[in-house]
This record gives sequence, C-alpha cells and structure tokens, in this order.
Amino acid sequence: MSVRAVRHAATGEPYRDHFDHLEDAFRVLDRRLHDLVGKIRAERGGPAAAATGWGQGMFIGDEELDALLPPPSDGRTLIELRDDLSRRVAASLDAGVELPLVELGRIFNLSAWEQEVLLLCLAPDANSRYERILAYVQDDLSRRRPTADLALDLLGPGLADRARGRVALSAEAPLRRAALIVPAASRADATTAAMSVCANRKRSASQAQSASAKGSSDRVSSARQARSRRPGSGAGVSIVSQRPRLPGPTRMGCRELTKASHAKSSSAARS
Repeated sequence: MSVRAVRHAATGEPYRDHFDHLEDAFRVLDRRLHDLVGKIRAERGGPAAAATGWGQGMFIGDEELDALLPPPSDGRTLIELRDDLSRRVAASLDAGVELPLVELGRIFNLSAWEQEVLLLCLAPDANSRYERILAYVQDDLSRRRPTADLALDLLGPGLADRARGRVALSAEAPLRRAALIVPAASRADATTAAMSVCANRKRSASQAQSASAKGSSDRVSSARQARSRRPGSGAGVSIVSQRPRLPGPTRMGCRELTKASHAKSSSAARS
C-alpha cells in the first residue's frame, strides 16, 4: 500500500469513487484472510509440517499462498484498517460520493459484518487469486467459493460472535432472505455449501427499488417474490458469469453492486 494511500486513510479523506472504496474493503478482507492463514499454520505446527512450494494445480503450497496473499506492508492492525475504512466512508457520504456497497447495506439494513460477507462472496469474481486463497484456507482444492463456515472463521473465535454470525447467515436473515447471496444447491448442509453473490442483476435492481419505495416492512416480501428465478449450480453462481475477466482486484463484478443505488436514484427522479 502506498504512503499516499495510508495518509488518505489516516486523515479520513473521501474516496474518489466506489472502486476506490472497494480497494480498501478488499484490503480489510485480505488482512482477515492473512490472520486466518497464520492461525491455521500455528495449529498445524508451521509451514514445515505441510506442503511447501508451488503445487502446479495439484495442491496449494505455502510459498504460492504467500505470493497470492502477501503480508501487510503498512503495519496497521485489522481494527485500524476497519476504523480507517469507516472514517473514509463517513467522509465520502458527507461529500456526496456514491458507495453502492454501503447503500446496499442501508437499503437492506445490513451490519458491517454482513457487508463483509457480501464482499467475501464477490471476491472470487473480482479477482481469480481469491479462488486459490479460499481453497487453501478451506483445505480443499475444489472449494473455491466461500462457505458459511469460512465466514464464521473469519469473524473470530468468540462463541458469541459466531452465534450472531450464524443468525446473520440463516435463511430468515436479510442476506439470504433477500437473495443477496445464494448457497449452492449441491449441498444440503448450508454451513458447508458454497455461497455466491446473486447473479441475476435485474432481480437485484428490482428488489432494491422495491425496498426503497415501499419501506423496510415490504423489503423481504418483494425479495421473496423475486426468488422464483433463483439460479442453482453445484459450483456456485458467478456475478459476472457472462462477462470476460479483466485485470485488477475490483474491476469485475463490482458494477453490479451499483444497480441498487442507481435503481433508487432513477425511482426518485421519476417521482
């Protein structure tokens, strides 16, 4: 991370745009994943106790993982990263900068952690390196999408925090009830099923528009009616399944998050 970026974070300067915001949000996710990797290695006795090097597609060794997920370079802790993110979000909203992920959280009354779960589900579509990172931390090369268990592991070891996380990931909670994330249909156990951001962009936009127009009491019902076209796939659903891959950690899939705020703005303009 550049010195300039650290200075912007420390002073709470507004983000230039929603991509700038997502870059910072992914840094928080990277720090969570890096801390989890450290915990996994400590429990197994360090790198020497497991495969090292590059697995050439057969396994993911420690050296490859370290290349995919470099250690933090600016010295900030996870708490400091989140505090800096919160300050810049507040400054951006005051300055009128549109942040679709934050707006989506406001519309569906999502907590900060629930917004991080959305970002976690978006990560493999945003940058393919996350597919191998997620496979490593889940100790399964076929699991390249996050699961509820992984989301809870990233939340922390506290029993109370994990209990709240399970409630937030239940079928009755906003994330799944509004179809913002969808579990893969191939596993009966929701805690081990792969989770993906909803792939139907038209559905996401219409849900957000309906929610903002009718108020919080009608949000869940409008989302449930829109779920008749729920996609199902054993490999999970991609938010950009019909778009080519582009370089950069936040250049893919993130535009879909703007649909909610754009739909709301269009509705307000017509009225």
